[in-house]
Amino acid sequence: MQWKEIEITDRELLQRAFENINSQASEMSFANMYMWRYNYNTRINVIENMLCMVSDSRRFIPFAFCPVPLGVFQPEEFRKAVMALKVYFNDQGWKLMFGRVEEKNLALFKRCPDFRATFKKIDANSDYVYNTESLIALAGKKIILRNVKGFLTNGVKKTMIANARLRRNVKNGLVPSSLTTGIAFRGLRGRLLV
Repeated sequence: MQWKEIEITDRELLQRAFENINSQASEMSFANMYMWRYNYNTRINVIENMLCMVSDSRRFIPFAFCPVPLGVFQPEEFRKAVMALKVYFNDQGWKLMFGRVEEKNLALFKRCPDFRATFKKIDANSDYVYNTESLIALAGKKIILRNVKGFLTNGVKKTMIANARLRRNVKNGLVPSSLTTGIAFRGLRGRLLV
């Protein structure tokens, strides 16, 4: 497999893929992936007509994003891409983990007959959904201040603690043997404060 760093020349490829899935997750945009490419040490590859992205940052355990179709979604292409990611992670000596997976995409993994996974929701990584008019008007300081304060005190701290524990458990071989693959999925938290 030929994995490569995200470059500005990949803009059209990533935008086309992200338009296909109509994602509400903040990561699923070229601007976000390009901006954070060094922090997440993100690499991309096209496998079975699916855009596959892997993060191997120094702060988190290695994980794959949910494969994204480059054209019309085909379940068999998705299954083959997931299995290819499993082989790639095994070759690297990593335990296969999927992160930043939207809740609506969990069924895609469950439909893969030869793939077993444990699903865990991590609220600290979930996105907020706002009413457009409230954001445009910025109706009061609450909409910004409460979420920034909440994120800094809860989100970052909980994410750092969870990742430190998981990294330590993987390193010490304490991950249960029944956990073949972990999928950390994202919920959409509606916090409309107006």
